[in-house]
Amino acid sequence: MDEARPLPWRTLAVFFVPFAALAAATGLQRWFEGSAPSGDPLLRWLLFASVAGLLVGGITGLVLGRTRGERYGWTSLGVVGPWLVAVAVTGTCGIGAPLASVAVPKITLVAVWAIAPEVSTTSDTQIERRQVTVDTS
Repeated sequence: MDEARPLPWRTLAVFFVPFAALAAATGLQRWFEGSAPSGDPLLRWLLFASVAGLLVGGITGLVLGRTRGERYGWTSLGVVGPWLVAVAVTGTCGIGAPLASVAVPKITLVAVWAIAPEVSTTSDTQIERRQVTVDTS
């Protein structure tokens, strides 16, 4: 019978540290700011993730780091990792400027709703239709 291969903890931890920091940042942001944050919530979420990543990366470095350099590496991955994940997911590395110059056409919003002049089961319902054009440029 073949021996079971050990789980590659170091390889998994490279992904675990930034993702755990991002998950912890969600809870930290809700705890500190409440359910309705003001300003730029993405930037503050990444800042909270860096602080949480400092803690998660430091603990991971203590567990998996063999030398002082590896421990510092895990800690720095915890701080920088959430930013790398955010850049990888959103693709904001140089793509934002060309997309800002793209012209977005006008959008036409159409809403249809019923207007009941009386609250009665025998009255007829009138229908009103409004068309609003929004210039997004």
